[in-house]
Amino acid sequence: MYSKVLRQLEVLQADLERIDPARESDASDKVAEMAVALRRLMRRVATPDDLAAPETTLATTGQAAG
Repeated sequence: MYSKVLRQLEVLQADLERIDPARESDASDKVAEMAVALRRLMRRVATPDDLAAPETTLATTGQAAG
């Protein structure tokens, strides 16, 4: 499991390095997407027993995940 987590972190880091700061609107959208991905990844690490469980969404719980 941790090798998958490390790989996902490497992918996020590579994405971050490709962001062009001169294109602020694109950069802010990409950083927001990455923040969501990182939060999901952190939840997986915090609850490894739930790794196989589907993600909880607003539609299924009535509350925002986060």
